[in-house]
Amino acid sequence: MRYTLKTVLLIAVVAAANVGWIHIVHAQSATTISADVLTRYTVVEGDNLSRIAEQNAVYGNGYLWPLIFKANTDKLSDPGKLEPGMVLVILRNLSQAEIDAALSYAKKRAQVPSDGVKELDLEYLQGD
Repeated sequence: MRYTLKTVLLIAVVAAANVGWIHIVHAQSATTISADVLTRYTVVEGDNLSRIAEQNAVYGNGYLWPLIFKANTDKLSDPGKLEPGMVLVILRNLSQAEIDAALSYAKKRAQVPSDGVKELDLEYLQGD
């Protein structure tokens, strides 16, 4: 029997959730995610941080892309410049404050003119 990669990933996430390795709860505007280890994601052609973050196996919410950006500043100086083959860290065990900050930043950044995003990026990356 042949399975697609998407099916295999879905089965793995469901199995991990069933044994308590991953616990995902969706709230009104935030997502609480916990797991005991970091996970990794390999960038493919056409990916962007929002598209990666919205995958259910990652965060299930495209607005949580700043969490990936912040966790990978050693590889990314600009959240819009991904290259296929890059291996990104996906953080788990996030606090509600981290999730709220990422949501707020993503929504604010979408409204800032392009000449102001670098300053906003630095502000987000330095804030804890």
